[in-house]
Amino acid sequence: MKRPYITVGMAALVLLMPLAATSTTGMIKRMGGRAWRRLHALVYLTGVLATLHYFWLAKKVNTAPRWYAAILILLLGIRLVDWARRRLVGQRRAVPAG
Repeated sequence: MKRPYITVGMAALVLLMPLAATSTTGMIKRMGGRAWRRLHALVYLTGVLATLHYFWLAKKVNTAPRWYAAILILLLGIRLVDWARRRLVGQRRAVPAG
């Protein structure tokens, strides 16, 4: 725990291992699509952990971690907006007209 960036980096690496092991077409078929998608949602957590690791590891003058964090925030924001939009459309369809 002296160097938390190592702990966070290892956590990100460990979370990537099951994703790599299950990324083949055969594994998707064996696991089933729903279980595979649920497992692969770990990529969002892994991205956050990897960015945090890079922030803690880099020197203050290095601006690259900020760029990576900005790109990650942008991409996760797009995913969040898309998820919210799909959820709202699904709720509108579920409400009976009347």
